[in-house]
Formats: sequence, structure tokens, C-alpha cells
Amino acid sequence: MKNRNLGLKVVGVLVALSLLLTIGQVTLLAEDGFVIGFSNGFVNNTWRTQMVEDFRDKAQEYAEEGIISDFIIQNSGTAIVDQTRDIRNMISKGVDALLINPNSSTALNPVIEEAASAGITVISFDQAVTSSKAINVVIDQGTWFAIQAEWLAEQLNGEGDIIVMNGVAGNPANVTRWEAAKKVLDKYPGINVLTVENGGWANQSAKETMSNLLSAYSDIDGVLTQDGMARGIIGAFQAADRDLPVMTGSNTMGFLRQWASLKEEQGFKSYAVANPPGISVSALKVAINKLQGKELVEDEVEDNTIVVPLPLKVTNDNLNEVLQEYRSKPDSFFIDGWLTDEQIDNLFQEG
Repeated sequence: MKNRNLGLKVVGVLVALSLLLTIGQVTLLAEDGFVIGFSNGFVNNTWRTQMVEDFRDKAQEYAEEGIISDFIIQNSGTAIVDQTRDIRNMISKGVDALLINPNSSTALNPVIEEAASAGITVISFDQAVTSSKAINVVIDQGTWFAIQAEWLAEQLNGEGDIIVMNGVAGNPANVTRWEAAKKVLDKYPGINVLTVENGGWANQSAKETMSNLLSAYSDIDGVLTQDGMARGIIGAFQAADRDLPVMTGSNTMGFLRQWASLKEEQGFKSYAVANPPGISVSALKVAINKLQGKELVEDEVEDNTIVVPLPLKVTNDNLNEVLQEYRSKPDSFFIDGWLTDEQIDNLFQEG
């Protein structure tokens, strides 16, 4: 009788454990699933926050399907030494793949080499690295900013004094963008760049920086700006009671709504090119396919880099249509997107 009771208790424990594993314990659903490490730099703006959440949502979906057994997210800040430490910690934990949004295109190469030597699949996303051991999953950052510089120059008929408000100094995307935009502006000798500043890709810091510039420059005909700073720049002009110049914008819902209002009131024009935070989802999809033994199609990849198409360009002509499509989204939301399953299938072939 004692042995029979013991057997019933064991069965009960196993049943309880089975139920536990099927109710929300996503990191335990597949003991043989992949472990993914996610190394991000800073998170001082809503683009980065949305980028991390996009990754988390897709990783949890993969976990529920049994493809991923666990994932680790680390946000290091802007220091290379801190991001290197985070990556080494994830290497020591035995991750199968590392997704890295790098603080430098070159300085992380040694630790990327360490990861590759340990058999870890390395994906650099949003911004490319120069290491041949990593696959880059990026938008064309140079083209992204160059077409906005071209639009601004054309709106000014090739003449005028402008401010350039870049993002974070030294950041790979920031460097690539400005190099490309500067080549465009150099074609217009009548365009005078008064100064090039960095607003940190955040509205508040951009507003503070622009407020100081308004004290220094009495005539500003245009502003060329990047992600997530347009509302701050407009706020600085409004606080100083200055007329708004011609300026590029941001693909946040808050700015698009403000743009529509200013368009109605003042005939304000802008131009915004989507930079999707969901690039992290595209990177994760690439990593999973690599881990499943698939090989990239050579014709689809150049210099170890997968270029994700720009999902949307917003102009005065399609502004209302975009606002209607994303009307339920909060002001902080960036127009988003990622590689579809069909696009991923076209990138890979069975190994």
C-alpha cells in the first residue's frame, strides 16, 4: 500500500509539472530550443524602446512555438567597454546566437570574433559592423538620410542657411547618414550649413540644443534632422516665437499628428522616411534560419549584409492616409515593419 501511494504521488507531481510547463513558462517549453542573446546600446529614446519590445514580442512568439528556449536582453548604454562586457557575459552563458545593435562599427570586432570562435551565430542589426564574422541586417542608412537632404535642398530651391541636427556623435548610423547627406548638400553651393549639432535622437535634448542655436542664428531657412527630434525642434521655434523653417521630420505618430495640424494652420511641409524599429525582428528571423541550418543565397547578400527595404515615405500628399492607417497608435509609436516570412524564404536555401 505504501509503494502504491508513493507511485500516485509521483504521478501527481509529474502531472502538476506538465501543467506548469504549459501555462506561461515560455522559457521552459522547449528544452532543446535555441538561446538568443540580445545586446543593445542605449535606450534613451522611444525608437530604441520600441525596437527592444519588437524583439521581445517576436522572441516570446518563438518560445511559445518551441523554437527558442530562452532569450537574454542587455542594454549597455553608449560605452564600448560596457557593451563588450555584456556580450562576453552572454558568450559565457552559452547563447546560440547574438543579436547586436552596435555602438561602433569596428570596436566590437574582437568580441564578435570571440563569439564566432565559440560557434555562436552573430547578427549585427540596425547598424553594420566591419567584421566578416557577423551578418549585418540593416536599412541603407546612407540612402535614408540622403533622400531627406535632397528633399530639403529642393524645397529651398538650392539656396539658404540650414541647421543639421544629427543623432549621437560617433554612432555608426549617425556617421553613415551624415556622410551621405553631406555629399548631397555639397552639390548645392547655395546651401550654407550654419552648424552641425547632435540632438541625441531625443526630443528634449534636440529642443534644448535648438533653443541655444536660435539665440546664435537670426536667419534659419531649413533644418535637416533625423529620427525622433522633429517635435523638439518645432517646440524650440515656437517657444522663441520664430517662424518654422522648411524641415525634415520624423516617422513618429506624435510628429505626424503635429505636422497635419501645422499643415492645416500654416501650410507647413515636411518629409519623413520610416526607419523601422522592427529591424530587430528581421535580425531575429535571420538568426533563427541560420541556426536551423539554412544558408544565405549569395545573390541576395553583398558584403555579408542584408538590406531591409524602407517601408514608407511620408509626404504632404499621403500624410492623412498614413494617419488614418495608424490612428490607434500612441504618439510615441514609430511607423514600423520587418522582413516578411516570404522575404526571409527568398534569402535562404536549405543547407
